[in-house]
Amino acid sequence: MNTATEPTIKEQLAAPAPASVPAATGKRPSILSRMDVDPDSLVVVDGKLTEAGEALVTELAAEISPLINQASDPAAALAEFERLFQEGLEGIAAARSTAEGRCTVHGWCVETGYHFDHNSADHVVTSLSREEPLIYAHLLHLSTSKPVIGLQGEDLDADQARAKAAELRKLADSIDEMVGLLTEDSATAEPGHWPWCQPHECITHQYDDGETYIEHYGHKATAVMADTDGSDAVRLHACLGFDESTAKEHPDVFLEDPDGPCVFLDVTSLDATITQLSDFTNTLRAMRRQMTKSPVEGPAGQERGERDIERMAATSGPRLEVPA
Repeated sequence: MNTATEPTIKEQLAAPAPASVPAATGKRPSILSRMDVDPDSLVVVDGKLTEAGEALVTELAAEISPLINQASDPAAALAEFERLFQEGLEGIAAARSTAEGRCTVHGWCVETGYHFDHNSADHVVTSLSREEPLIYAHLLHLSTSKPVIGLQGEDLDADQARAKAAELRKLADSIDEMVGLLTEDSATAEPGHWPWCQPHECITHQYDDGETYIEHYGHKATAVMADTDGSDAVRLHACLGFDESTAKEHPDVFLEDPDGPCVFLDVTSLDATITQLSDFTNTLRAMRRQMTKSPVEGPAGQERGERDIERMAATSGPRLEVPA
């Protein structure tokens, strides 16, 4: 609860009850309805409520104190009242958020002020020669439609966007392959080695008859996934290699866990592995998006609080029902 309001509430509740307190009736105005005020009038300044905020606390305390004093557990009743009051303040904060321009419908929306159409920031691939991006995408939710993803001027639903994202990843892989062709064609390999070899990593062996053969090794790729607290890690190594002592015509990629098994992948097996890892990464991306989502809540806090107050006022006894 706002620390600036707690002492005020407790001080007001500790004071003698007013001589005349309006009797409960069948239809009683909700306490939280009194919070339909200008949010700025309740701003906490230098750790204290404004004059309007103090007046609101005084009025609420005067009305609720008889119920609290007559409850079988006044401390629990006071805690329940403070909870409801805090929910009301949170409702005011949401109203202020709207007034200040922050969108309360979509967390990704960058529109400000009162607005009906929602847009996210653009995600782009920039151009080297012109101001317009090569590729751009953003989230869009018009007031008369469902949210979509805008890609190069086309509106895509979730399934269409996933399909296009897969195509773009394939395009990125193809670009990487073309870069590899450019750099490998220009690379000067040492005699007896492949263009991708790291000669200082290659190992020369000798048979008993004096003939030699070479185990060729390229760059090693390493991925280390460390635990949040750094206490443990999962490591994965990959390397392109070729053993001249085998009957194979083409290199293999060997994939290994330094503390576990190692697998050798030919072209077909490697293609299948890349597809599986791509799907695995897509699933991780989905999990990442889900990590920051809030749990599904029930009715808004202020509405729930108003119903609680109305139920208390409608009961015959003065006791407040405090959740366990």
